[in-house]
Amino acid sequence: MFFPRLISLVVCGVLFGMSANVHAAVVRLSESHISVLNGDTFTLQLIGQGFDSATLDGGGVTLSYDPTLIHVQSVAINTIDWEFFSTTGSIDNDVGRVSGMSFNSFQNRTGDLLFATIELAAVGGGDSLLVLSDDLLNPFASGGSLYSDVNFANTVVLSVTEVPVPSAGFLLLSALSAMSALTAARRRRLVAGLSMFAVSSTALAWTGSVSQAVDVNPDPDIFETTLVVEQTVMPVKGTGTTPATLYTFNGMFPGPEIKVKTGDRVIIHMINNLPVGEGMSIHSHGVELSNNMDGTQITQDPVPPGSRFTYDYIVPRPGSFWYHPHIRTSNKTFKGLYGPLTVSDPNEDILREQGILPGDAYTHTLVLSDITLCEDVTDSDLNSIKVGCVGQSAGHVPNIQPEFDCVSTFPNCVVFEGKTVLSNGRAVEAGDVLDVPANQPVRFRVINSSLNRYFRLVQPVSGPLIRIGGEGGLLNNAVLDPVALPAPDNGKLSGDILLAPSERADFIFIPQTSDVGSVITILSDLPSPANVNRGFSLNGNLTSAPVLQINVGAAITPDSKIHAGDPLLAHSSVNKPLEDLSKIPATALGSLLDPALFGRDGSANSTIALTASGGIEPGIDGVRGRFMNMSGYQHVPNIATTRYAVLGDVLELQVTNSTPVDHPFHMHGNSFQLMSRSDGRDFPVEFIDTVNIPSNHSVVLRVRLEDKLQIVDNVLKPYGGLGRWLFHCHITTHAELGMISELVVVAPPEALCADVEVLTDGFGSPLMASIDGGTFDPDSDAISISQSPAGPYFPGITDVTLTATDEMGLSNSCVGTVSNFIDEDGDGIANPLDNCQIHANGSLVPDAGGNIQRDSDGDGYGNRCDGDLNNDGMVNVLDLGLFKHVFFSADPHADINGDGIVNVLDLGLFKELFFKVPGPSGFFD
Repeated sequence: MFFPRLISLVVCGVLFGMSANVHAAVVRLSESHISVLNGDTFTLQLIGQGFDSATLDGGGVTLSYDPTLIHVQSVAINTIDWEFFSTTGSIDNDVGRVSGMSFNSFQNRTGDLLFATIELAAVGGGDSLLVLSDDLLNPFASGGSLYSDVNFANTVVLSVTEVPVPSAGFLLLSALSAMSALTAARRRRLVAGLSMFAVSSTALAWTGSVSQAVDVNPDPDIFETTLVVEQTVMPVKGTGTTPATLYTFNGMFPGPEIKVKTGDRVIIHMINNLPVGEGMSIHSHGVELSNNMDGTQITQDPVPPGSRFTYDYIVPRPGSFWYHPHIRTSNKTFKGLYGPLTVSDPNEDILREQGILPGDAYTHTLVLSDITLCEDVTDSDLNSIKVGCVGQSAGHVPNIQPEFDCVSTFPNCVVFEGKTVLSNGRAVEAGDVLDVPANQPVRFRVINSSLNRYFRLVQPVSGPLIRIGGEGGLLNNAVLDPVALPAPDNGKLSGDILLAPSERADFIFIPQTSDVGSVITILSDLPSPANVNRGFSLNGNLTSAPVLQINVGAAITPDSKIHAGDPLLAHSSVNKPLEDLSKIPATALGSLLDPALFGRDGSANSTIALTASGGIEPGIDGVRGRFMNMSGYQHVPNIATTRYAVLGDVLELQVTNSTPVDHPFHMHGNSFQLMSRSDGRDFPVEFIDTVNIPSNHSVVLRVRLEDKLQIVDNVLKPYGGLGRWLFHCHITTHAELGMISELVVVAPPEALCADVEVLTDGFGSPLMASIDGGTFDPDSDAISISQSPAGPYFPGITDVTLTATDEMGLSNSCVGTVSNFIDEDGDGIANPLDNCQIHANGSLVPDAGGNIQRDSDGDGYGNRCDGDLNNDGMVNVLDLGLFKHVFFSADPHADINGDGIVNVLDLGLFKELFFKVPGPSGFFD
């Protein structure tokens, strides 16, 4: 069955900083131009997404249209996961209006979705407007709460054509070429959802661009979106007339591009609507996010169909990244689950102002991949592809991953490349061009999202491809990458770009004036036998395939100029060159921990060997890795190749490849820099997460195990860098067959000291004291604590070192003081601070100065130790004035010795005044 395609209009329920009980609905039209054929039936879909606790209120929504061009056939409203009330409104095809549509939920949660589906039929040719508006003009009261509706009036251009027309865009051609197969049904499902049909007002109206994810969060530093994972039937250009049965994000192939700034918070609400048994996760490839958001089989359990999961993380580094599943990665990715994630560098604006980088109008994202449909399988294809198609209908995308015990199933445990090369989800054919004026630099962020296909991008007749960045953002200087091929092909010009699976590049191409009027093709070119010699191609018969065609127009004055070697981050206007990890002294490097010392499986070997047991079974260090446990990801055990290291360390690792084919080595969570390559290829200083290692070669890399901020209860907290991080070959079929392991990043305990003050009796007895001020272990290991010296501590001040040690033998120390003071008279005041050390001289009631130690004359001697209590130069026993002051005071409550008995009644005071030996220390002796 072929399902009608959806053209999506986006309705977002958003709370706009109003008072807590005021909510709003906002409609966004993600399309600016929709093209259909006369006679077609098509579907508009309003997608409503909840945000925070906002109530989605779409009361009084109206769709206006030209009834001579289209008629509305039906309206339906439904939701995912929330209760609502709604009315579908009334349809009037005479005047061209659907009015009175409403939908409202009082139990909305973040990420919940609503769909209002409007089916239309094209009945005439021409251009018109579709206008979606909200006619509810006045706020209304409900249950004592004030609800406000934000009014809107959004417009999209609708073109109805009588016959298919030529187009330079990939997507429109794809839709039109599929029409012959759909004539009987006269229904088609235009891939929309977004900006793929958008007509740009810039110089580059390229309908081959990827679609854009919709941000529903009003905070400019938060990008919040929903990705619905679902099975979708749609035509894929270049694979024949049978629509493909794909897995998609939001019905798009590839998934929508998430575009954010460095430092932004990214929130992705994933809803898994795949068929039963298809657990799901999303791995944001290359992003240095917190470990709990990495989306792998050792950081989360698969999200089952019908369930959801929210990814919430910070993007700390600019670069070109992508997202894909990490649960049964190969099968799901091959079926279409991949999309770009672009993090912009704030320095790009400066370089554009300086005329070094082209503007947004000449900047594009290009997602490269390949695909095989079951009807296209031939005898030259791999057994696994044939097996994946058994019992499947034409257009099915096969499960291509061999079982772990692949030797008994497939003779070579090998999976061939997909049959059709795709650029942004479609094959490049004649007429699929991007218009660019001569002399104008055009920038491409390119992602190789294929499972096992290598792309060597080359422009054989015009200028070189100037690389300006890639996986870790911009480079210090623009470069020409060295020749990717060995002899006899290494005589070719440099400026080609080799992309192994999962690698990315950011490059600029400049059409020349001599190219005006011609179409320049950028090819993926891996000629035989070089591709076999290097292991690029698994089947040995790959031919060159176009990935981009540029129609060169008349020359203009360009908005920028760039040459190889020109400074980027090193430019004087930026002056922020990348940190060079090679400058770190060897003595400052960390080292791997020895798991034998703490009783875990693993290795302390700093050389990671990519191997093939028996020449065919992929592994690391000769061990086929596998991470699985039916009891949950927390119970997945470490394996013999697991490495352990300490958070904050910089490691130097060697990765060797002794197999007969190349392997792209990928590390999760932590970008690294190359220090050396055994094949002698030059490389710039840059942070990357994947490096291709040729057969029988090796690389040396350095990686800083930086901490990552994690979001806990909407609060940023440290220690997101701790945990289990996979590393593996990113030919994902190799990884799932065993070329995979992990780096476990740990941290020593936090030793927190608290200074201790204790008073002892006049004999100066030693004491025991703990200076632990709340010591804890970030990994939740058990901790043992020791103190040096251990105590007891004698009178005086002693510096004490507290050491906390965890189960792995990691320790941390702090220093505190134990202050053991003598309190001879036991009044709670240490001798050095006591103005009367031999008698308790305190009072329950502070004096006028706030002191509890009585010192009436302020001479520093407490009243009970002061031989001249009124400081008149006459000792107390002979001082008649003192006697009169004490016993004939005008204050009937005076209590000079603080014993609770007023002076006039205090016989003890009288005896002490006149029957004690006089003297400063002997008054009350």
